Amino acid sequence: MDAGHMRAHIEAGLALLTGLLCLAAIFVPDWIEKVAGFDPDGGDGTLERVVALGFGLATVVLGFSARRHYRGRVAVVGEQK
Repeated sequence: MDAGHMRAHIEAGLALLTGLLCLAAIFVPDWIEKVAGFDPDGGDGTLERVVALGFGLATVVLGFSARRHYRGRVAVVGEQK
């Protein structure tokens, strides 16, 4: 497995992880308070929305990056044939 292929797999795995964390922040918004042990936003949910937005953005960026690295590898391998 070459470096580009490995990088694509790592980025795809991280995209999956951040996607799951985004869903957790949307559907179980008080998980941050449970993990941190305190309520950083005073209970109004602002932090949860910002965290969900951040995880969602990271998912999109990592997904496109993994796709770009995977497609680049496929194109290079295809040219060698």
